[in-house]
Amino acid sequence: MSKRIRSVLLYLFILLVSLEGVSWIVLGVSDTDSTFPASVFEELYSTEDTSHTKQDQPGKPSDWREECVIHPYLGFVCNTAHPKSTAKNDTEDTLIIGVFGGSVASNFVHQGGADMVRSQLKKHPKFSQYEIEFVNLALGGYKQPQQLMGLNYLFMHCAAFDIIINIDGFNEVVL
Repeated sequence: MSKRIRSVLLYLFILLVSLEGVSWIVLGVSDTDSTFPASVFEELYSTEDTSHTKQDQPGKPSDWREECVIHPYLGFVCNTAHPKSTAKNDTEDTLIIGVFGGSVASNFVHQGGADMVRSQLKKHPKFSQYEIEFVNLALGGYKQPQQLMGLNYLFMHCAAFDIIINIDGFNEVVL
């Protein structure tokens, strides 16, 4: 190997190590309450109830960085409750419906679509005796295959759904 190639490789290595070091310094300076990386994964796999986020405290502004964390398989998640607590059907009289998708699916659940589906299912004789529970697993910004990966991830953690609704929307059509 020539001297020139070795010196170029050495410079590239030094450059990469320097960039990595600078990025960690910037991360530490920009986010004084940084939980990355160790405690983020501890929070993802904890069994504590994390439904009381900082956004629920009056007088404190909501910041997406406090609500969302980087996830190794899904890209990012905003509700870091343990997957085992997400959908577990322990009773025979409950029908669990998981809704997956991006912002269109999330808006569907929050703007009355879940109530419409529930009322239509209650009219059907096969589903009239069930208590219907919706689990909204849609998150704005998600694009296929993130929904499928999320579903597989929940199945790995023994989540159980009776019905799964996947609503593709804007991100699947345009991006």
